[in-house]
Amino acid sequence: IYTLDLEQRYMYRLDVLNKLKNELALPEPRFTLHFQPKFRVATMAPERAEALIRWIDQDLGFVAPDVFIPIAEQSGLIDAISRWVIRTVVKQQCLWQQAGINIQVAINLSVFDLETSTMFEFARDIMTKAGLRATSISFEMTESALMNNQQKIIEQLHRFRDHGYHLSLDDFGTGYSSLAYL
Repeated sequence: IYTLDLEQRYMYRLDVLNKLKNELALPEPRFTLHFQPKFRVATMAPERAEALIRWIDQDLGFVAPDVFIPIAEQSGLIDAISRWVIRTVVKQQCLWQQAGINIQVAINLSVFDLETSTMFEFARDIMTKAGLRATSISFEMTESALMNNQQKIIEQLHRFRDHGYHLSLDDFGTGYSSLAYL
């Protein structure tokens, strides 16, 4: 059944996809990262942060991550976005460490990142070139990421963990919070 609302949502998603492709084709995409601090309750000291990607397009305005990330996943653009986030976090970590700020930064990985066998090597190589220890970055994935292609994803997670990266589940309890799945 045709509705104007359905067509408008489809056209918006199409605009987002086209703008996202154009953004990623730039030498320096105009995304920004915001670092949400994570505090230790006992001391109220910030010990970690989570990297949160934001995108403000010149025509569309603010495009929420819950809009453009699924579009990027469905269109195969998520790899480029994840690599941009990792590069940007590594640059920021180098600056912070030079200033004496040592906090671990969490980066979200999608199921598609975990299914790609090259994401681990990319993260490891860029961190090694920057002289950062694996413990300066952690990786988060949602519960739903663990439900797809389980064997391959488990193998990838072992590679990250065995190299010293911290891993965690993001938004635990909002998806498959069964102990049998975990």
